[in-house]
Formats: sequence, C-alpha cells, structure tokens
Amino acid sequence: MKTLRKLCQVTMLLLAVLHGMARATITNTDQGHKQRKSGVTLAILLILSVLVALLVTTSGVSADNGDFSIDFAAAAPQSYDHRTGGGAFDDRTIGVGNDVVESLEGGDFSCGDIVTYFVEVTVDDVQTADTDAPQTIEMDFSFLADTTGQSGVAIGDIMLVRVNYNEIKDLITGENSVDDGIVDDGGSTATLTNEHLAGSLFTPKSELHGTVKLDDLERAERVVVRIDVKLFCDPGITKKPTGNLQAALTDTRLTFVNGAEPRGPPEAIPSGKQTIPLKHIGDICTPELNIKKTVTTACGSCPGSETLTITAGDTVKYCYVITNPGSCASLYNVKVVDDNGTSGTGDDFTVMISTGLSDEDGDGFNDDLSAGGTATGEATVTLNKAGTVTNIATATGNDSIIKPTTLEDSDSATVIVKVPPKPPTPVIEVTKTADPTSVPETGGDVKFSIRVINKGLENITIDSLSDTDFDLSVQCPNAQGTLLQPGETYTCRFTEFITGNMGENHVNTVNVVASDDDGNTATDSDTATVKFTPTPPVAPTPTQPITPILVPTMTSIGTILLAGLLGLIGAGAIMRRH
Repeated sequence: MKTLRKLCQVTMLLLAVLHGMARATITNTDQGHKQRKSGVTLAILLILSVLVALLVTTSGVSADNGDFSIDFAAAAPQSYDHRTGGGAFDDRTIGVGNDVVESLEGGDFSCGDIVTYFVEVTVDDVQTADTDAPQTIEMDFSFLADTTGQSGVAIGDIMLVRVNYNEIKDLITGENSVDDGIVDDGGSTATLTNEHLAGSLFTPKSELHGTVKLDDLERAERVVVRIDVKLFCDPGITKKPTGNLQAALTDTRLTFVNGAEPRGPPEAIPSGKQTIPLKHIGDICTPELNIKKTVTTACGSCPGSETLTITAGDTVKYCYVITNPGSCASLYNVKVVDDNGTSGTGDDFTVMISTGLSDEDGDGFNDDLSAGGTATGEATVTLNKAGTVTNIATATGNDSIIKPTTLEDSDSATVIVKVPPKPPTPVIEVTKTADPTSVPETGGDVKFSIRVINKGLENITIDSLSDTDFDLSVQCPNAQGTLLQPGETYTCRFTEFITGNMGENHVNTVNVVASDDDGNTATDSDTATVKFTPTPPVAPTPTQPITPILVPTMTSIGTILLAGLLGLIGAGAIMRRH
C-alpha cells in the first residue's frame, strides 16, 4: 500500500512537470515544430523510466507477504487431556512432556481422542507490517482420513479452531494457565471458514481439508492458533491398522490489509509445506465392549446358564456382565437395553448396572467403564406364556466424550417355558361297616364304623361328613376340619339301636366331602346294610320231674298218736274262733 501511494505521488509530480514543459514549448516560438515534438516525447520517456525504476527498486505488492513467519507443530501428548484437547505453544520446547512435538506416536492416543495442533504466526517488526496493519491471512490444512497402510483409523473432523487465548489447563508440571507464546493486543480471531472431506473415512487417499482465517495481525505480534481434530476408529475392523496418519499446513496467503481492504488476488506467504506425521498407528489404544448374558432361577446366583427350562408363571433372573478388555481406553455412557424377548421396542427395558461403573469423564455420573474394567447387572422377569423365549441384551458405550463413536455388543439367553402340569386332584376313599350285619326284626344294637382315607398326593381337609340316617355331627363331632396327609385315615365309631320288619334291610349311606389347598374337592360315599331276621320262637320252660313223697307206714301206735295230734290242733282252732 505504501508503494502505491508513492507511485501516485511521483506520477502526479511528473504530470505537473510535463504540463510545465508543454507550456514552455508552446510559448517558445523560436523553436520549431520539430523541437516541440521531441520535448513531449522526452517527457513521456522520463515518466515511464521513473515508474519502472519505482516498480523495480521500491517494495510493493510482492513484498508485504514477507512480513510473516509461520510455524506448524503439534501439542505435546502429555501436556493436555486427550478427551478435550488443549496444551500451550509457550516457548516451543520440543518433547512429549514439554510444549510441542514435530511428530506424534500412535501409542500415545486412543480411538476418539482429540489431537491438538498449533500454528504460531509471527508478524515481522518491519515498517510495511505497520503500514498495512491490521492484516488478515488464510491458512489451508489437510489431514489424512485413512492410514497409509491397513485401514482402520482416520483424522475425521476438525473439532475446534481458535486463538489460544483461553485459560490453559497445561498438564506439564510447573506450567501456568496461559499460552506464553502469544504476544499481541488480544484482538485476533481464528475462524474455520471451510471444511470438507475428499473421499470417505477409512478409504485410501481420503483427506480432510480445512481453511482457517486469522485476522487483526499487527507489527511484531505473535499469535498462536489452536486446531483440534478427532481420531476415529472403524468399529467394523477385523485387522489391526498399520501405517501412519499425517497433518499438513499446505498453503498460506495474505487476503486483507488495513482491516477490510481486500488483497486481490490473495498473495502467497512463503511458509513451505509443513507436515506432522502420526506414526505407528497400529499402536493406538482401542476400547472394546463385550457383554455376556445368562439366565438363572429367581433365587439363583449369577452368572447363570445360556438356557433354562421353567414352568409358565415362574420368575427368572437375567445376569449381565459387561467388560472393556482394552488396557488403556475407557468407555463412556455405558448402558444395557434388554429387548424383553420381543421384536418390538415398546417393552424394552434398561438394565440396572449395579457394580463396576465409574465416573471417568467427570460428568458426575457413574456410567463409564474404565480400561480393563468389568461391570455387572441383574433383572428379574416373570414368564407366563409357554414357549421358547430368546432374550437379547445390547450394550453400548462411547469411545469419547466429543462427537463419539458408539461401540455396541449383544448377547442372548434362552428360556424354555413349559405348560405347568395339572395339579393333582384330591382323592378319598370312604368305608362304612356295620356289626352285626343282621338283627331280629324286633331290633338290636349295631356298631357302625366310618373310615376316610386320603388316597391323593396332597393334604386334604374333611369339609363335611353326613349320613342318611344318623346325625354324624353328634356321633363324629371332630370330623369336620380334620387334616389328612397323604395316606392318613380318619375313623369314627358309634352304636345305634335299629328295628325293622322281617325280610327288610336297614340301608344307610355316609357321604364325605374333602378339599385341598387349591380348592379342589373330592367326594366319596359308602353304604352299610343290616338285615332284619324273624323273631325266634320262645323255647318252653322245661318241667322239673315230681319226686314222689314217701309216706311212712303207720303202726297202730303211730296212728293213735297222729289222731290225737290232729285233735289237739282242731281244738285249738275252735278256741281261737271263740
């Protein structure tokens, strides 16, 4: 710009001189026409000579682009949290545990990590930088979107572009919280103006391109631009990736001077193509996600088995074991969803993971699985429908916290649900007997006996005991409510006097009702018969034979004495009468 102003000034001066020479030529009539013509020609040649000399000897359009120095480097891997990016350019000390590096190693990173790069832009302390300030430049970058060997890892997205003004969380011991590499008035802005992917991720020779605009560049300033990119790993890879990745500063140009005055066309800034390789990409740490699902009974312990046979109406316990076999990379926001054995999603449920998760990303939730970690969970489900239930659980986890790739794994367990067997029905056997089995028609006592046997497989309770002729609530008062185990017998005995007609029978029936705990009932009955027989004839009372009385033979003297005795008895009777 300074050159243009000088050219204008010189041109105006030469035009004034030319005008004066022309007037002098016209008023000098002693000179001929030929002389006037040669004077004008000489003036024109003089102007052209001066212009050429200025263009050759004075700094101009191609000189301003030399006011800048550009340095491209990567943040030292140990200086920042790879989940978020960071670090500081500071004084450009080289080393993985210092400020920056010029080459990266795959073993220092994990899938999903953020890789931070820095561009230090220095404005020379020259007059032209002061005259054209503030200036704006553009920088083009390229990043390999696939490895140079076996595919599987890519730099797939530009996550952040900004001047590194913000507070720095520098993990290097003894460092402060600002980027000491910046020396400016704090007014510069870095903007990602273009980002596009040439090709597809994990496809050979694919590249991610980005253009960054940096403004408000003034004399003697140093501005550090931070560029964060993200590493992506192909979740479907079966072979270990090989080769390298690379980041490159490919072009730099001056686009505006004096603030908003465009430089047309933009002028190349000699920075050279600067590259930063990410070597040995096969050493990158890859998180893994595995789930193992088993099933056991409701009271069983985990882990269970892959298959279980139950009866409809039973409850099972599903067991879940989630692992991250990777030794150096955590998984974030891990969860398990069970499809509940159906194809639809309306009845899916989220498994409560009870052990093993932690807060690796600092979001306040224990939902992350550390490198090499194991987590477990359980869920109980009641299965009422007979058939085969194949139940699938799907575990998911993120490889990073910013634009993550979600890893997924599934496993199933099978439950064979059988129709429940019909419960055994209660069975009883009732027996009634009479003793004797016949009595005379005039009647007689009969001893009755009632027996109830539990012939079933479950306990039963006697609900009722009744008889067609007798009141058993009196004769067998403890029958109702009696519990009988399988094989047990209840017995009741009583005596009744019965009468009837000869040729008829006394027939009476006992009825028993019993039930089990499920309300199933059993009934049985039995009959006792007593015959009536004719009354037997009364046997005559045998007559005792009469023993003859022997009368002794009277002598004469005896006769006289007997006659005298009888006389005396008669006299006495007469006297009592009188």
